[in-house]
Amino acid sequence: GLFVHGGLPRAGRANWRPGWVPAWEPGSSEREMLPLEEWIQELERLRSTAMSEYKASLSQEPGSDAWSISGGYLHPQPGCSLNQYCMRDLVDGTQQASVVYNGWLGDDYQ
Repeated sequence: GLFVHGGLPRAGRANWRPGWVPAWEPGSSEREMLPLEEWIQELERLRSTAMSEYKASLSQEPGSDAWSISGGYLHPQPGCSLNQYCMRDLVDGTQQASVVYNGWLGDDYQ
């Protein structure tokens, strides 16, 4: 099942439907307005890939560059794409629709 702790992103068009997938893999591009079934499949692929990366990393020493410091979809920390999908704020200072978190929980979110 798909659990969403917030709201679904809106594409900003008159005929709203879910369907935004970020460029979370090397060489991929952002996609919008995917049909519901394809969107859910892509989110599941993002989730399962990120969780597999994380699980495989448990036997390794952590890297020196923590995702929580710099963020991003293509960060070297295993599982980072799922973390970034949940966040509103992006590395370059722009914002994306977030289905879970409002931001980095700094003073401006209190």
